[in-house]
Amino acid sequence: MSTKFKIANVYRAGLVLTTCLLYSPITSAQPIPDETLPNNSEVNLEGSTYQIDDGTVAGDNLFHSFEEFSVPTGTEALFNNDLAIQNIISRVTGNSISNIDGALGVMGNANLFFLNPNGIIFGSNSSLNIGGSFIATTADSLQFTDGMEFSASNPQASPLLTISTPLGLQFGNQVGDITNQSGELELDSGKTFALIGGNINLEGGTLISFPGNIEIGSVASNSQINLIPTEAGWTLDYESVANFQDINLTQARNRVDRESDFPVILASEKMQIQGKKVTISDGKQISIGKTLKINTSDTLKITGSAPSLLSLIPVSSGLFSNTFSEADGGDIIINTGRLILENGGKISSEVGATPDENGEFIPAIGNGGDITINATESIELTDENSTISSSTAGFGSAGNITIQTKDLLVGNAATISAESTGEITSEQPLATGLGGEIEINASESIRLNDGTISSSTDGLGDNAGDVRLETNQLSVLDGSEISVNALGSGLAGNLEIAANSINLDRSSLNAETRVGDQGNITLNNADTLLLRNNSQITTNAAELATGGDITITSDGIALLDNSDITANAFEGRGGNIQITTQGIFREPDSDITAASELGIDGTITINSPEVDPTSGIFELPNVPIDAEGILAQDLCKLEDEKIAKGSSFIITGRGGLTPTSEESLENRDRIVNWASRDDLEVSQNGTVGIRQREKERTDKSYPEIQQSQGLIVASDGSIWLTANVPNTVPQNSQAVHPDCRALESGTTN
Repeated sequence: MSTKFKIANVYRAGLVLTTCLLYSPITSAQPIPDETLPNNSEVNLEGSTYQIDDGTVAGDNLFHSFEEFSVPTGTEALFNNDLAIQNIISRVTGNSISNIDGALGVMGNANLFFLNPNGIIFGSNSSLNIGGSFIATTADSLQFTDGMEFSASNPQASPLLTISTPLGLQFGNQVGDITNQSGELELDSGKTFALIGGNINLEGGTLISFPGNIEIGSVASNSQINLIPTEAGWTLDYESVANFQDINLTQARNRVDRESDFPVILASEKMQIQGKKVTISDGKQISIGKTLKINTSDTLKITGSAPSLLSLIPVSSGLFSNTFSEADGGDIIINTGRLILENGGKISSEVGATPDENGEFIPAIGNGGDITINATESIELTDENSTISSSTAGFGSAGNITIQTKDLLVGNAATISAESTGEITSEQPLATGLGGEIEINASESIRLNDGTISSSTDGLGDNAGDVRLETNQLSVLDGSEISVNALGSGLAGNLEIAANSINLDRSSLNAETRVGDQGNITLNNADTLLLRNNSQITTNAAELATGGDITITSDGIALLDNSDITANAFEGRGGNIQITTQGIFREPDSDITAASELGIDGTITINSPEVDPTSGIFELPNVPIDAEGILAQDLCKLEDEKIAKGSSFIITGRGGLTPTSEESLENRDRIVNWASRDDLEVSQNGTVGIRQREKERTDKSYPEIQQSQGLIVASDGSIWLTANVPNTVPQNSQAVHPDCRALESGTTN
């Protein structure tokens, strides 16, 4: 039976309600067109299919408008478009949420834009049959490159529809939510699958676009998102969005659990997730082929694992980038305020292996994707099985892990690791992939509390990557370990740490190797390095390997409670230990060793920075001064007490030491006091003054001698003491008392 109907103004008056109820397949949850387009949409019911015809064509764009739009369980809504149409653009102008619990499809490879500002729910029976991109959004309007706008809240605004390309999504004052409860909602066109609205709740089993893109965005009111055309459809640009809302990947509470519920897997070539808070829990997973980018303005939280009903093996919540072939794995990029991994949450990049027709595993030769995390506030791995990891079990190299944050916490058996596991099966040759590197920059602190940061290899020829840490305070506590280990025939990486303070308590910094001479540990720029309670810094080497070198630069080092620094070897040469410090405090039960049990010992060198022992102290002259000889040359002694009882010369400064004959006088003014012995008085604090004479001399046959206040050099090179202080005194010859020169010339003053 075929039913054809159009909705006119009389329907709104309720005059055709009984007619609609005559047909049981038609309920209130169905596509119902409105009358807002130059050529309105038309819905035809063919069996269980709602065929959507007509609409308004503008170039290669086809516009549809609906009062309501839902797809009942067991039915299909099919847009019957011309194959030349590229974009089908539909809107809901009424006030109802769209409940899609059936199939939604288009003809050919057209893109479908579906706008309902009230909200969209994909039910457990929903599915897609779309040959192009699918953008489901609760935006208020779709904007175009020519400035035109197709609005759901103001449907009469643009009676002439545009032929230009969609440019962006504009959200109004109220932004509806989008919920996915489907068992599997898949877009297999290789194009873009986008869910863009208010809060996004992904409660279903699987959301797939392969090999296309997935875009999930949660924004607040009055936001605008730009659409950037790509070969695979569109990329969404959130640059102008000020406020976001939340995205939740959780288990639906009102559903009967099924095996397909566990995981929600979002798989695609490229994926972008943008929101305020993104929560992944209950065993939900995001798996990526090429690039996964998650941006949150607040928090990304990955929590919990859920048991599978069939296998009873817990399925971990998390983000995964895997490669099992010659293709490279995808990169995981996270930009957030806080990252929390708890109760088994994971972020993983893996190079694995796949079985052939005989059941033998074939190692992948593609390289693993990199993991890059930027968290402006903190990163917390709070418990066992919570991990950030990069690994290879194939011939391809593992990806690198790069972390930038303010504070990093790795606690309760949580791990950050880069591994090369090497061996696949006993029949399969050992793989030779390189381990990834770990680089962590935490501006405030890195704290391990029974946690691990490690780079390791246990395969044939597999080399481990380096570990580099930079922070203000590094605390390695309660059985924690930071290590670069080679347990197979590969080389260990190097461990480099730059921190202002390093504190080890019942923990270790470890580099272990069985071959070669890698596995060095370098600690730089530490104000303090403290080892307590059996803590270890070690580069020990097994078998024929050479022990790695340990280089430490720290102002102060303390080794307490049987804590050791060792670079030991078994048959090979011990490593070298070089320590630069101002001081080491070591208890008797703590050791610094670089020994080899059967080979040659390494060397231990401890350097102290040069300290000037004469800082603030002038060195004594190497030419002694004959003070007694100087005083004996009393050339100025006169008989009539004019300069009677000899002369004295007192100078202060430089601790009472006068310049030597080999030194030049400083180019500055000096004040030199001359007086007879009787006129001098030295106080207890060392100052020199002149006593007031008991009575005035009445018989003055010579001018009264005044204290000299300065010194000048005449044009003939002679030096004269003056009563006033000169501005500058060039000093380039030895001083002679002017009275002495006057006596020698036969005159007096």
